[in-house]
Amino acid sequence: MTCGTCSGGGYLYHSYTIDGEAKRSTKWAYNSSDYHEWTSEFVKNSGLNLVYNLTEITEVDVDVEGALDGCTFLYAFTAKLPTLQFTATIDKVDTKMCFAGKKNTTHNAGGVYDPAVWRVAQKMAGGSQSADKVALATPAVKNIIEANTTHTQIALLDENWVSTDIKDAVLSNYQNLVTQLKKQSVKGITPNMFAGLIKYTYLFFTLGMLIALLFPKFAVDSGYRMSVTQIPEWMMALLTMQFGLFGLPAMANYAFVLGLLWLSYQGVKKWYWKNISNAKIWVLAISITLLLPHMALTLYYNTVELLGHSPAIASTLVSGSLLVGLYLLVIGVKWPQKWYSKIFGLIAGVSFYCALQYGLFLINPTYGFIENNANYSGDVAALLSSGLRFMGNNLIEWALLSVGFTYFFTRRKFWLKAKTMVADYESPVLLKSMNMDK
Repeated sequence: MTCGTCSGGGYLYHSYTIDGEAKRSTKWAYNSSDYHEWTSEFVKNSGLNLVYNLTEITEVDVDVEGALDGCTFLYAFTAKLPTLQFTATIDKVDTKMCFAGKKNTTHNAGGVYDPAVWRVAQKMAGGSQSADKVALATPAVKNIIEANTTHTQIALLDENWVSTDIKDAVLSNYQNLVTQLKKQSVKGITPNMFAGLIKYTYLFFTLGMLIALLFPKFAVDSGYRMSVTQIPEWMMALLTMQFGLFGLPAMANYAFVLGLLWLSYQGVKKWYWKNISNAKIWVLAISITLLLPHMALTLYYNTVELLGHSPAIASTLVSGSLLVGLYLLVIGVKWPQKWYSKIFGLIAGVSFYCALQYGLFLINPTYGFIENNANYSGDVAALLSSGLRFMGNNLIEWALLSVGFTYFFTRRKFWLKAKTMVADYESPVLLKSMNMDK
């Protein structure tokens, strides 16, 4: 006899429209009339497992007459799916939805999470921080981004719970968000760099002038000392073992150089405020290895020499006040909060500056800051000229200090501000994408 229902083929195909709502971390209840299908032994032997886990296999009585072709019992199990509860309304009682497979592999889940995931992820990078935070905190979106960032595989994608198109769209929106945050993190950095360069240039100019004014004999001899331009020549002599450091054999030079290079490399990796590429780490480490000995030896020998000179405090007080006193103008503009208050602050700063210079001129005959009071302005100008010659002899060193401080301190200030902003999203993977997870 031939079965009239399937025409002897042994298979039946039905198509249904299923409307459901996707939710997270919920339990399924699944019924089967096949006695052996859900016994623990059968599950164990056949390798039929759900993606997450299978629990509570129990016998369930059927009280409804005629249910399941007259079966009087059935077996049910409760299972957890990894990210989704799907509550569905199906128009046939014998329809079966299978989210299971052998060896923990679900056979192409058909992108059933796509609508739920995209409903959240499509709002990311749309200009709303709250929507971005919600999207980044949604487990499915979070897992997709983390898998892409760490180059790992997850069942959510491998088993097609989320389709490739939706995954790519999620990652595209995420990259747009990262790009937006990177642009915000450096917004206004150029004028701040320029202002910082002016600030640090004047700071080191004032510091250098004060040293020259305090120790005029030391400043005159500065042209005979080793400058930063002679570092390549000094390093070549060191590496060709033309002399030995600290009286040690010349071969020990390599131990000092390689040891300092290793310490510099490890120090940059550990203490540099953000994650940078290995190439940049090496550039900084080599720069430190070249400049640190020069800076340390220069500071040591110049300090020893300065101790042999008596400081010219009186003349420095007059000429140095011309330079240091300009900070009164800066304070007058910076301290007030209102724009109109800054104008009055500037006027007050100029007034105090002029009063300071005039006051020193008036008391000079009594205290003798400048010996020839009749040629007060000329002698002050001569002192400043000697300081300018000292600055000219060390121009490259002061310029490197100004540029270095401007670059690193300004960028660090912007980076810390940006990290505070990004940390507000409460997303570790976002910090990693912004190189701020250090």
